[in-house]
Amino acid sequence: MYYTNPNRTQPGDGMNTTDESTYAHDCSGARILGTTYANQYLMDPSSPNMATVWKNYIASRTSGRPWDAMFEDDANSIVGVTATPCNYSASDWLAASQAEITAQSPTAIVYNGLQRTGQIALNQPSNVVGGMGEGCYADAVSSPKIWAPFWNTLENAELQMAQQNKLFMCLGRDTTSAASSIDGRLYTYASFLLTYTPASSILWEGYGTPSAFRVEPEIQLVALNPLVPSPGDVSGLLLSTGVYGREYANCYIAQVPVGPCATVVNPDHSVSHAYPYGTKYTHTLTISGSGIIDGGSISSAGPPPPQTLPPLGSTIVFQ
Repeated sequence: MYYTNPNRTQPGDGMNTTDESTYAHDCSGARILGTTYANQYLMDPSSPNMATVWKNYIASRTSGRPWDAMFEDDANSIVGVTATPCNYSASDWLAASQAEITAQSPTAIVYNGLQRTGQIALNQPSNVVGGMGEGCYADAVSSPKIWAPFWNTLENAELQMAQQNKLFMCLGRDTTSAASSIDGRLYTYASFLLTYTPASSILWEGYGTPSAFRVEPEIQLVALNPLVPSPGDVSGLLLSTGVYGREYANCYIAQVPVGPCATVVNPDHSVSHAYPYGTKYTHTLTISGSGIIDGGSISSAGPPPPQTLPPLGSTIVFQ
């Protein structure tokens, strides 16, 4: 997958242009700057010329070098800019963004932005193969666990992308050392498993490891055959005690069967809730060490489940 951003350009990048029609403008006619990087401008997705600039850029990067997909950053977003485009309408901007993606057909597109509500409408173009949510269950070093309602937005995106046969890329942005982030890693993986579909859900974490290979041992846990089918909304997995949970009939660690398992998450930022499954499960997942090639490991033989999940608490349990 190759990175592109037709929605923000700056001098020196491959899609920077002198064509004024490609830029978004405020009602005084001035270009609109982004607030993240110096001299970066908001582009206009309704501009046919900008769609052509993007298409030509893709062609220049794919000639003789086949890629599975092009990544589109900042899709359908005016977040982080200094002004609102003149006569801005969210529905019009979305329609323009959809049309701009369609103009890249048959190139496959993966867009960024599923951390915001409503972005799943970008699935409309037939050449969209997936989307990414940033800050997925782990937003940053200062926010190692995200909470409701942001958590719900990502869980729903994970569900709905699978239901629409699109890839869901879950990008965690906590870059803390993996070895010192055990609790956050458990929360992230428990949240991911709650609504995942093995064929379409992709976990992309940022925890630091000695090898710089940012893959953690907990991804060896594969849970199959959920007792409750995927609901249309994560609220369908809300249990009577106030936590979210899902049970799986068949679970495996590194392809070795470990019996039934369940994942439980309390995304409440301030309130504890009771563990929901009584004595049905007797052990918990334990995570030790760092990355998967740095000596990190997991076990399904951890201590009994807790009676209560604290705010932003989680557990994965086994019989």
